[in-house]
Amino acid sequence: MELPNRVNQEKWLFLVLLFFVSIPAQPLHPQPLHQPTDRRPPCDGIMVKNVIDDRDAGENLLKPDAWKPWHGRFERRGSVFVCDNGTDAQVQRGVSQTVILDQTVPAPIAATAWSKAEQVGGSRNSDYSLYLDLVYSDGSPLWGQVDSFNVGTHDWEKAKVVVFPDKPIKSVSFYMLLRGHSGKAWFRDPELRVLRPPKGTHLFDGVPVSVTDELEEGFQVRDVKAKTDFVSLEHRVLELELKYHKLQTGVTTFFDVTLSDTSGKDRAVTLIYTVPIAAKKCAWLQDPRHGIEIQPDREYIHAARLAVGSNGRLSRYPFAAVATDEGGIGLGIDMAWPAFFRVGAVLRRSRRNSASGPVPSLRSGSKELFLAYDLGLAPEKHPAI
Repeated sequence: MELPNRVNQEKWLFLVLLFFVSIPAQPLHPQPLHQPTDRRPPCDGIMVKNVIDDRDAGENLLKPDAWKPWHGRFERRGSVFVCDNGTDAQVQRGVSQTVILDQTVPAPIAATAWSKAEQVGGSRNSDYSLYLDLVYSDGSPLWGQVDSFNVGTHDWEKAKVVVFPDKPIKSVSFYMLLRGHSGKAWFRDPELRVLRPPKGTHLFDGVPVSVTDELEEGFQVRDVKAKTDFVSLEHRVLELELKYHKLQTGVTTFFDVTLSDTSGKDRAVTLIYTVPIAAKKCAWLQDPRHGIEIQPDREYIHAARLAVGSNGRLSRYPFAAVATDEGGIGLGIDMAWPAFFRVGAVLRRSRRNSASGPVPSLRSGSKELFLAYDLGLAPEKHPAI
């Protein structure tokens, strides 16, 4: 899809230069891009996105006798693999196996593994991790799908990687790595399974979800530590309190937001602001030069990967937008307040009923642009501003 016309490009540049949370409050065309404002009154605690687990999965595709060393050798003790780098922080060592899937249609996969560590040096990163490399059926790659383990000395902990592929997967290379770290690590219980999620499941902020309620513009929150669903937030929910000041300037809206914990405990949460998009066709503006037509059941986030946050993804730009021939809408952060955040877009299929059951339909499929903040709250500093 081509970028919007000259008028809307100027609007996009205006959003770029200001660096803030922005939602156009007036349409740029008689047909509004975002959903109408005559919505139900905002309220707390409505489950808007149900987080899907991986219990409904196929058999473990990894073979006990197919493991190979990755660079340096490993020691095998029954079902446990041991990588011992001693005091050498430069050695490359790991355990690997490649599985041929030959998918004809895209199907999500889930990989898990456990590890414990003894004096593993350095900081947490992808060099001590569960690590997947994928090759699609057309030969294009998807490298570095990672969940890292903690360094230092610790008992068994679990790593998990879920991938909702854009295209059918030809093969998956599965690695358990200890490279560029001194110390010793044990690995056990590696699993790779093809998921069978319920119809309508898609990724939202890196989490497989099914939408359970009508999408509305506003705040949502998920307690990442407690593994809750995404629920609506207007004032108070999940022992969290939200306060915000809203300033309207022309077609731009500024939000000054404070989220506070009321439980007195350490918290790890993701705060979302989401804007439903009404246009039938729209483009994801990945960067200032490229627009990508949004496809169904896909998530669009242009991000770097780091070993922090709820999913390790940090947006490369402090803003993002979607656009159509009728107009554009953007979300961004205030650069004066550093944050670990993501801006993304999702188009999910809706489902209409027929005599044979639910049928996917894009005509009324919902699109949303969202901004996600990862926040850590503690009794010593319970508000996040």
